[in-house]
Amino acid sequence: MWIILALAYFVAAVACHVMATRLPIRLNVVARFVVVGCPIGALLALILFVTYGVSLEAVASMLVYALLGELYIFAFTLVSSSVSASLLVTLLGGRLSAEAIERRYSPTYMVDSRLAKLEDNGFLARGADGFATTPKAARTMALFGRLRRLFRHPERRWDD
Repeated sequence: MWIILALAYFVAAVACHVMATRLPIRLNVVARFVVVGCPIGALLALILFVTYGVSLEAVASMLVYALLGELYIFAFTLVSSSVSASLLVTLLGGRLSAEAIERRYSPTYMVDSRLAKLEDNGFLARGADGFATTPKAARTMALFGRLRRLFRHPERRWDD
């Protein structure tokens, strides 16, 4: 029963995420899933602890829910940044000539679309003389640095 609870609450979280992605709020898709997935996970934890107490079943169910949530986030972020998936979705809408595909997926277009995504998510600000990082980008990179040191990964040189 504990695994069925985890699966059912995960399906509910995905359904709520689908609805949340259609709301006009300024959150990216990952943040929207976290906003709906965490309260649903907390409710699952409450029900599990009331039903099973502090037990292996309760912990296992929460871990299954967390794993499914992480796999879900990984799947849609991987697909959203995949050139191949983007090309397939584009071609599902109709045929494109080789020249149109080359224009749409040229290195220049890819860099421009990445810059636009970073700007839309608040990591870059466009100025008269080009792009500059925002405080949000600085906080994110500082967090990445702390995590790199925590996991003892070597310093990465960004000018390679």
